[in-house]
Amino acid sequence: MAHFLNASNAPGLDSNIDPAATLTFDDDPVDGSITVKLAHITQARAAVNLFRTTVGLPPASYTNPTIAANDPVRAIDWMQMRARLDEARNLVPRISSVPAYTDPTLTNTTPIRGAHVLGILLRMK
Repeated sequence: MAHFLNASNAPGLDSNIDPAATLTFDDDPVDGSITVKLAHITQARAAVNLFRTTVGLPPASYTNPTIAANDPVRAIDWMQMRARLDEARNLVPRISSVPAYTDPTLTNTTPIRGAHVLGILLRMK
């Protein structure tokens, strides 16, 4: 379940809006040292879809819609997940700011790390 919260109950005094979601995520709290696992990808995709649904967008689509346990973690999968999440965040007025993504442009030679997982999660907490 996802909700958007602000710090004010008074009309006209809205603060920045923060998304709040009930998510289950392995290894939470995530830090930059974790090894990215299949569960991180599937759980992050589910969280992105939950966020998108909350703002009225359809579930995200991906070049690689299913990822198996032994598949490599591809930069395209992570870049698309970031883009789909950012599409949804851009629809929320006054949403709280977050730090820039670690390695804003991922390439096929960029190893996907815990810091990349954290970048997705920070945008939904």
